[in-house]
Amino acid sequence: MLQDISSLCIEPGALLLWLGITYRLFEGVSRLIAGTKCTTDQRTISSLSLQVPFSFLIYERAGSEEQLCLTIRDAHSPDVMQFHPLRWYPADPQWRLKAIWIPATAQEVIQVATTTGTSFHTPKIGYAEFVVKGTKHKLTPVRVEDGKLFFIFLDATRSKDTDRGGRFLLVDLLRDGVKQPGPILLDFNEATNPYCEYSIFTSCPMATRENTLPFTIRAGEKRYRF
Repeated sequence: MLQDISSLCIEPGALLLWLGITYRLFEGVSRLIAGTKCTTDQRTISSLSLQVPFSFLIYERAGSEEQLCLTIRDAHSPDVMQFHPLRWYPADPQWRLKAIWIPATAQEVIQVATTTGTSFHTPKIGYAEFVVKGTKHKLTPVRVEDGKLFFIFLDATRSKDTDRGGRFLLVDLLRDGVKQPGPILLDFNEATNPYCEYSIFTSCPMATRENTLPFTIRAGEKRYRF
């Protein structure tokens, strides 16, 4: 069954034959499907839908400029047809926290583990410093994504209520980007689950030890219930 097919990682230049579809990846990426050739940059995420009950997504694996992944989605999978409503904590204004953005002063890298046992390195661009109950804490973003700081964090709710690998939080950048210090807002009510919370056939980055907070944040999205 299609929902049992996991992500398939393939190198640029590989040839994949599947259900009569020829999908050839060149540097750049070129693709040939149903006689139509399209070209897109390797770093661009491209979704390809066919006239059948499934679609597939070709994307660059996190932290890798050499490896691409092909993920197959079965629109008729029982997991899709019986998808449950998402669960959230009630919005709580106390978890809209003012923080100070501190840019990195040295060329450092952080290592980010994934749920499939791999890891990747990414430059440390700085960190957010904030106060909870009189104590200072820090969160380090993985990168800038879609013009926002992308954080992955864990807190004490992970033991029962939230994702065990960490939740995602996108935060607006300062007007001057990440190079200058300044105030930012951490709104934990907007914390969301990683995509692997909904499917075992994905690979997600996880929170680092530095981003594991020692207190409970009852805000944002809760763990998905199958």
